[in-house]
Amino acid sequence: MQALRTIALLPILASLVCGCCSHKDLTKSAQVQASGVLGRRFHTTEQLDLIKDKHTHILFLAGQDLAASSRNEQLGVLEAGTELHVIRVEQVKELVAILVFLPEYYTWDCTLARIDDGQFAGKEVAISGKGLVTGVATIGSGMLVSAEKEANKTLQPTATALPVLTEP
Repeated sequence: MQALRTIALLPILASLVCGCCSHKDLTKSAQVQASGVLGRRFHTTEQLDLIKDKHTHILFLAGQDLAASSRNEQLGVLEAGTELHVIRVEQVKELVAILVFLPEYYTWDCTLARIDDGQFAGKEVAISGKGLVTGVATIGSGMLVSAEKEANKTLQPTATALPVLTEP
């Protein structure tokens, strides 16, 4: 009976020793290289909180209205217009439960961008991934705007009238 209990507890012990969360760099994979996401630049459209997920150790940006959680720690505030530069894609594997005697993991891909200016310059934040909570700044959320899109806006023709040339 003692041996059976020990054998049953081995998967739990192994999952705890290996850690409750792991990260694997996918940046050099063919799929990520072909995606076109690496190198893209974004700007924040509003003032955002810089938050650290204590479980995965991932930093992310959220609006001022994100509910406080014991899982998250606020590190500071990023100003509107802060530039972000996509540099990596990681696979995150989180231990979410231990069912009976087997660990249950949740695996998701996370796009990381480096903050290029301000007091948090050099820090990496997640800007996409299915494991992020609702209400955070992600690509397409409106809290981030593509720098390329903004640059194209300035190149758009204006609605000013052109002078009419007449024959003398």
